[in-house]
Amino acid sequence: MLGTSLVVYGAATITGLLALVSVVALSWAGGWWIHGGSGRRRIALVIGALLVPLVVAKYLPWLDGILRGGSWWTGEALQARRVPPGLSFATLQAIAYVVDVARRRIEPTAGLARHALFLAFFPQLVAGPIERAEDLRPQLDSPRKVRGATAYVALKLALWGYALKLLCADPLGFASDALLGEAAEVSAAALLLSLALFSCRIYFDFYGYSCIAVAFGQLHGIRLTMNFRHPYGAASLRDFWRRWHVSLSNWLRDYIYRPLGGSRYGTPRMILATLVVFVISGLWHGASGGFLLWGVAHGVLLLSERIWNPGAQPEVSVRSSVARARAAVGSLLTWTVVTILWLPFLSGPTYDIVPLVGRLSEAAFSPVASSYVVFALGLKYSWAIAIAVSGLALDRVVSRWYLGPARPAGRLLAIEVGVCNLLAIGLILFGGFGERTFVYFAF
Repeated sequence: MLGTSLVVYGAATITGLLALVSVVALSWAGGWWIHGGSGRRRIALVIGALLVPLVVAKYLPWLDGILRGGSWWTGEALQARRVPPGLSFATLQAIAYVVDVARRRIEPTAGLARHALFLAFFPQLVAGPIERAEDLRPQLDSPRKVRGATAYVALKLALWGYALKLLCADPLGFASDALLGEAAEVSAAALLLSLALFSCRIYFDFYGYSCIAVAFGQLHGIRLTMNFRHPYGAASLRDFWRRWHVSLSNWLRDYIYRPLGGSRYGTPRMILATLVVFVISGLWHGASGGFLLWGVAHGVLLLSERIWNPGAQPEVSVRSSVARARAAVGSLLTWTVVTILWLPFLSGPTYDIVPLVGRLSEAAFSPVASSYVVFALGLKYSWAIAIAVSGLALDRVVSRWYLGPARPAGRLLAIEVGVCNLLAIGLILFGGFGERTFVYFAF
């Protein structure tokens, strides 16, 4: 599996392969060095060394652009130097490994090749999930035997992942990009609709990749973490961050939030730890002021929500009609906030978001006119809205299908075969294979 992983990744980017090899070697040697004499200085030196390839590839161009007179809000220099896909994910996974070695939770990996496979296992290399050594390493040592039932469930999940990417995310990306182009000439309403469609696009895109990664892991006898638990059904930001990009949220909690004190030492320490977590999360996603603003905004809003209603449960129970109504309103408000904050992702690192923020304020101060234009544009892009709404509405129903019984029989088997055939035909007829990369390949 290691040879396959390195060939697949090296075929995409030789520069990225060299950076990945350096992360593998540094974390393996650093793990043994820390194990030989653990101390904060050793841990700091190893983590600093692991961050060097990522800083050189992702952040030095941004800082260089600022020093040359560029705007710190944007990342113009990133156009000249593409960040190797998956480097951010591999770096975080390597840091978790050396910290777990220092905490004596795991033993250092005995062989370099074994450690390389842990960091470079190709289904989860370029966009996660971010796995822990204590969970993934034993599976790689002794993969489960792949039986027909397991392969059947995995292929269903892979088929759904490709459908999310090619039949939902990519068409929504086309519509969102077209509306973003019109936003500068037509109205702020075009930007609002572009944001709404992009919000669904990034969800389907990342969700689709996560399904494919988990499916390919299953086909190799490996159980990977599912990164999504229906996050657009969350009734609060706290709930959202427990459902969106689960492996990253857990990493930030275990390796930054809790070491900073978390909620154990009072409200001031909790506020500081939360803001640090979201600042790091923003800069991890992209080297620009827009991504930094995204992280700070999420942190401030989540703190406001937590302080305002400290007794709120992270998972909302929906037993009564009143509770269901409250959950529906909370989900709509949460989705709206999350969607507006996707603005830096919509514009990308090379686009100044300040004019876009100005256009959003125009829409807020002229709601009637904006509503009219949104309605007109909604008719024009009704096909994209239909894809977004139907995809979100069918999410939970379809999850029961691809996570359902491995050996269906009778009528259920006929339904599953029909669904698989429809998805396969749809992919063949309408799937734009290779036209758009996954959004999170850039992070």
